[in-house]
Amino acid sequence: MKNKNFLFLVALWVCSCNELEHQNESLDYRILKKYEIDLSSRNQYIHSQLQFLDSCTIVALDRNFRKLDIISICDERFEKSILLQDDGSDKVYPVSSFFYHSVDSIFLFSLDALTVQLIDTSSHVSKEWRLQNLVFPDKVFEQVVGSNGIFYPFSLTQNGMFHLPFNFDQSKNCLIFNITPQSEFIDFKDRKTFYSSPLVGTYSLENSSFISFTGAWPEIYKADETPNNPFNNLAFDDKHNFLVNFYNSDKVFSSEKNDFYRISSNYFDERYTLFSIDSEADYTTEQELNAFHKDEGYVNLVFDPFKRLYYRIAKHSNDNLEKENSHRMEAEWSIIVFNENFVVLGEVLMPKKNYNFLQILPTKSGLLVSKENIYSPTNNEELYEFDLIEITL
Repeated sequence: MKNKNFLFLVALWVCSCNELEHQNESLDYRILKKYEIDLSSRNQYIHSQLQFLDSCTIVALDRNFRKLDIISICDERFEKSILLQDDGSDKVYPVSSFFYHSVDSIFLFSLDALTVQLIDTSSHVSKEWRLQNLVFPDKVFEQVVGSNGIFYPFSLTQNGMFHLPFNFDQSKNCLIFNITPQSEFIDFKDRKTFYSSPLVGTYSLENSSFISFTGAWPEIYKADETPNNPFNNLAFDDKHNFLVNFYNSDKVFSSEKNDFYRISSNYFDERYTLFSIDSEADYTTEQELNAFHKDEGYVNLVFDPFKRLYYRIAKHSNDNLEKENSHRMEAEWSIIVFNENFVVLGEVLMPKKNYNFLQILPTKSGLLVSKENIYSPTNNEELYEFDLIEITL
């Protein structure tokens, strides 16, 4: 009997330790202010990416209507649009993402044309970089499985779907991109190539070439069955160090430390789809989309330069919804807060459907969170809405 009691206590202690290891402190939030901007019917918009220009002004990319919208949060009004030209000497290619540096230096990236263009607020194209002849250096090529040496920059933003912007480092005059290698493998075996490649490439605007590669994948992406998400969010600090946010791993990768750190959600229990990387494996688009929309995933990572904190956005599994084709923006979600030493301070559960968790901007007062979610029962198409929230730590 004593032995049984002893074993029971040991088992209970082990379970308790495991629970404590995975348990983030439960946090709360409060709404500091609501913003409602009347855009009216003449100001159509479908914004895929937002960026602060200053503490009052947001620039928003509208890929569908080919423009950049300038919006004043402080005055709660729409200011103007920078219209992107379809032809002529200032022709702009289809824009996938942007980086606004100054009034005369707005970088536009086209995934379709593999081109970076530099425009000003009059939409004049002053410079253009064709991203061509993209071949890994020998040292990088040797470590990538099944590679033919070719790679591509990848940056894409799409409302409610993708948030993979690039970044500009003024001190080095460089752009920083996600990259993806070209593979000699067929079917899902090409994931072996993706997941053995560096994640991030730095492109020198002066030399018109990629000058460095960095990043590594967690172990979960190196098994015979892996997640199907080779593109990751990058969160940059004010020194242009970055963290890589992996969609289906509880780890983040630090470029500064060259190491992984565990930042996990209370609400995740590894409910995501694994795909075989065997060359015989064949999956339908529907299976891939189901995994993308319904599986749990870390969908965004935001650095707050004012509080020196990171916010990891965890989209919870929504495979239990009654709808057969539920969208990821309908899911429950939460925000994991951690500091620069990778200490998790807690996690706050957010209401589903109310917000767009891909559009979150830090301010001195709190987090500005977009309410532009088409699945929200309170979404008003004639108002552009944000909540300024404060997470209580």
